[in-house]
Amino acid sequence: MDYVDSLILHNPLPEYLDGNRNDHYELLEQLKQRKIKAYGASLDTFKEIETFTSNYQQQSDRSFFNLFHQDAARAFDLAKEKMWGSLKIPLDSGWLTGKYNEHSIFNDIRKRWSKSDIRTRAVLVNSVKRSLALG
Repeated sequence: MDYVDSLILHNPLPEYLDGNRNDHYELLEQLKQRKIKAYGASLDTFKEIETFTSNYQQQSDRSFFNLFHQDAARAFDLAKEKMWGSLKIPLDSGWLTGKYNEHSIFNDIRKRWSKSDIRTRAVLVNSVKRSLALG
């Protein structure tokens, strides 16, 4: 392989997003000259997106956005202006498929969710189902 299309930093810690306190973006820019076509980050909140985009000339972003998580929507105009972006977790790790409920047990990465997290998502899914039934 001669190059990588896009290098994405996966959920970097907020303190790594500030280019005034870190020099790893200089390395990414160097890599862009030789081995990568673009770089970006997988981010969860508008604040993270805003910090990242104000410090760097990245060409891509993966934002946590779905029916339950709407904070990244505040960055849509910025993404349109810069002509980059994509969404991640559009089905909220499967919850928006209707496949899971408060009794679901996970043996994959979702096992990190507490019983409270699972109940919260189940309540949200049930609210969506009720809303759709009313419409």
